[in-house]
Amino acid sequence: MERCLTAIFAVDVVGYSRLMGTGESGARLRLKACETEVIEPVVSERNGRVVKRMGDDFLVEFARDVDAVERAVTWQRAVSQQDNQFQIRISHNIGDIILENEDIYGDGVNIAAQLEKLAEPRPPLVGGPWYGPTPAGLRLAVRAGVSTAACISRQGPMQYN
Repeated sequence: MERCLTAIFAVDVVGYSRLMGTGESGARLRLKACETEVIEPVVSERNGRVVKRMGDDFLVEFARDVDAVERAVTWQRAVSQQDNQFQIRISHNIGDIILENEDIYGDGVNIAAQLEKLAEPRPPLVGGPWYGPTPAGLRLAVRAGVSTAACISRQGPMQYN
């Protein structure tokens, strides 16, 4: 089993089920265009990788923590400019993962997925300690406390605007 420390973010398109209810084909085509025109270029620009897509959810990994947070902010801004009906929720976590057959597993992934449920459409929710410098141009807002989601207890997440 290959293990590594990586930055992970979990992403959800807010209200996508509602958009699907008003027109499945149109909503799917718009999301696909967003993937091609925004998501893939934003992630690949800093050597990130979309690990998997699950409907309107994405699991993304980066080797560098600072790249993950900067790309999360860029992704949110670009998506809202490209399609004003799409808002995305992003949670970030850094953790030790198991890499197996191009997929990733472990607490780092589980925490990112659970934090995504707590995130708001903007800014990204950053769980745990921040290991890198604050990316240029980002304002830091810290929300202290303990978050508990699916038996995960950690120091409060940080949010970046």
